Amino acid sequence: MTNAQRFWTQLTLLLASLHAANLQADSKSLLSTPAPLEIKHNVSGWSGEMKSYQEDLISAVVAAGESKFGPYKLTFVDKVMSTVRAMIASERGALDTGMSTGWGMRENGAEKVDLYLRAYMKSLLGLRQLIIRKEDQTAFRAVRTIDDLRAFKAGQGSGWPDSRIYSHYDVEVVDANSFSALFPMLEKKRFDFIPLSILEVDTALAAVQETYPDFVIAEDIYLFYPIPLYISVSKMSPAASQRIAYGLKVLFHDDDAVSETEASLAEAGGEVDSDELLFKHFPVAKTVSFTDDQVLLMLENPFISQSASKEITEYFIRHYR
Repeated sequence: MTNAQRFWTQLTLLLASLHAANLQADSKSLLSTPAPLEIKHNVSGWSGEMKSYQEDLISAVVAAGESKFGPYKLTFVDKVMSTVRAMIASERGALDTGMSTGWGMRENGAEKVDLYLRAYMKSLLGLRQLIIRKEDQTAFRAVRTIDDLRAFKAGQGSGWPDSRIYSHYDVEVVDANSFSALFPMLEKKRFDFIPLSILEVDTALAAVQETYPDFVIAEDIYLFYPIPLYISVSKMSPAASQRIAYGLKVLFHDDDAVSETEASLAEAGGEVDSDELLFKHFPVAKTVSFTDDQVLLMLENPFISQSASKEITEYFIRHYR
């Protein structure tokens, strides 16, 4: 091989080596940029304002971990489905996250989701007012005890765990396939009242008032029972679960679990305070109080742990009684 041939051979090998190095560097660069974490959050089965609150809450929780975990894509799923169907979809990984009271009252399936319990709604989810037909207002004014309430039928969405509480007290329950189906059923007298949290009852009534102008809220009667509210994450989605757990620690100021550096990074990314978020959607949460002439029926929830029931009920009494 001549010197000239040797030179061109070495040059070719050098160029090939540089090209391979560049390809490897590009490959590493692509690999170092993780794909956004995709999270599908289920909001089906809730009223409009509850859906809006959940969307803001989950968005804040997931965003709190962006500096730590990287980019994400959050999608909200709002298809008509029963609570049980939503549970099954989550357990199978078709849905990543949701908010539920159901897993706390259902042993079967709880091992397939991670449950994150916080005072998301300050024990007010279980404080209920009743949407009724206007013609029944006088009859409901006479309700003073749970025995009196048994003269009426409650309307509930299919699979709502609250139904078990009413049945426990021998209050008859009629199920509807969806939240929206409750209102035409009330008009047709399939049942007599729809108990909804005070956080949502006014908005829910206003949304249907044009179609059902004879619906009103029963005057001066409230029900309360302790309801634990969970963010549930499918164990098929461990990355989402890790991110939700971290975001909740930031949002609810678990200082022992989040370092000052991490907390400051989250704040720089626009941390939202959990109380501010609740009051934004449910300003009534700031003004809950009762007068002596109002009836408050305090019910037990035998389908949750005694410790959870005691904690939620004591919180309610301490803040609102």
